[in-house]
Amino acid sequence: MNKDRIEKLAMNEYIKRYENLTIVAAIGNSKSYIVCALGTEACNASLKVMYVRLPNLLSELNIAKVQEKY
Repeated sequence: MNKDRIEKLAMNEYIKRYENLTIVAAIGNSKSYIVCALGTEACNASLKVMYVRLPNLLSELNIAKVQEKY
């Protein structure tokens, strides 16, 4: 991920289009730092955000599948 892409994401257009953001990279590549900064920027723009770690997301998806509530 480069500076231009991060700056574009910080404009929050993907949130306004009801899109999700998933960042995948090796351990130690500042993923958490980047998403927290983007989330903070979105909150400052009065937008709603949700940060979910993959294990929690998979657990929630499994529960939704069992309950047939995708």
